[in-house]
Amino acid sequence: ESFQIVVFCFLLEYFPATTPRYECCAKARQVLQENGILIILTPDSCHQQRNNAIIKKWKEAFLQMGFQRVYYEKLQHFHGFVLRKLGKEQHRLALLEANLPTLESQNLHEIAAKLVIPQDFNSRKEKYSTNAE
Repeated sequence: ESFQIVVFCFLLEYFPATTPRYECCAKARQVLQENGILIILTPDSCHQQRNNAIIKKWKEAFLQMGFQRVYYEKLQHFHGFVLRKLGKEQHRLALLEANLPTLESQNLHEIAAKLVIPQDFNSRKEKYSTNAE
């Protein structure tokens, strides 16, 4: 079964780690038709620039997974992504243009690691402070 559109509305931030976030996006890619659309809304109440480094990594990860950014917007309380599933040749060319590793050399764990959220850092700090006591 395949779909033209998949929507993640405030979903990815509920996964406790980067790997399940990656797996969720990979599953969306699997069920989307070529040129299908993935819409992702994810919360962020911080000012416009605060999480730029995180969002840059997300954009890289999406491209490495085979999604081309069609539209992105940061509003007051969330980020909105509209992504298009690329075909194999389109994906290869997009990776070359972005100077990112080709399909054959991609490490899935490295891609997944790019899908961090600010809470990941908070939970790690809590974990380390608990272990130190």
